[in-house]
Amino acid sequence: MLKLLGIIFMTIDHMALAFMPQTSTFTLFLRLVGRLAMPIFAYKIANGFIHTKNFHKYLYRLLVMTLIAQGPFICLATGTNLLQVSTIDPDLIYTTWNIGLTFLCSLLVLKGFENMNIKSVPAQIINGISIMMISYIATFGDYGLYGVLTVFIYYIFIKYKLTYRMTAQFLFFITVISYVFDRNWFGFAVQMVAILSLFIIKYVPDTRFKFDKWLFYGFYPIHLLIITYFM
Repeated sequence: MLKLLGIIFMTIDHMALAFMPQTSTFTLFLRLVGRLAMPIFAYKIANGFIHTKNFHKYLYRLLVMTLIAQGPFICLATGTNLLQVSTIDPDLIYTTWNIGLTFLCSLLVLKGFENMNIKSVPAQIINGISIMMISYIATFGDYGLYGVLTVFIYYIFIKYKLTYRMTAQFLFFITVISYVFDRNWFGFAVQMVAILSLFIIKYVPDTRFKFDKWLFYGFYPIHLLIITYFM
C-alpha cells in the first residue's frame, strides 16, 4: 500500500507539471502533494537495500529502469512532446538524469558506508574516494545530493531504530542545507512538505503483494512515456 501511495503522489505531480498552468494555485497544491512521493520511495530504497538478498540484481533492475525512463523524463523536464525528443539539446540527456540515477548512487553510497569497517587503510581510502565520486555523480540526478541524503537518513532510521522525531530533525536539516544555503526560499518552503512523509510511513501499512517488487520499475518509465506522448 505504501509503494502504491507513492506512485499515486508521483503521478499527480507529473500530471500537474505536464498538463496544468504552472501559475495556478491548484497546480501548486498538486505539486506539493507530489513532494511526498520521493521520500516514500527513498524509504523503500533504503529498506530494499537492508533486506535484499542480491545487491547486484537490485542495482541492475534500477539501472535498466533508469535508462528506459531517461528519454521521457527529459521530455517532461523540458515540456517537450515525446515525438519531438530529437529536438532536445543532447547535452541535457547526459547531464540531467531522472530519479533512478539518484537512487542508484544512494545504493552505492550505502554500500560504501557499510564497507567503512574495512581494516585495510588503503581500502578505506579507496572506499572514501569512491563515496565522494558517487556523491558527485548523484548531483546530475533528480533531487541530487538531497535525494541521496534522504535515502541515507531513512537507512539510519530503519537500521538503527532512529525515532520519528530525530528523523524529522535530520530531514529538516538536509532541507535547510540543500535549499536555504542557495537562498532558494520557495524551494525550501515547498520541499518542507516532504517531511510529512514520515506520518505516511508510520501509519500506512507497508504491505506486500504479488509482483509488487516490479511495480515501480515498470510504472515509472511507462507513465512517463504515456504522459510525454500526450503532452
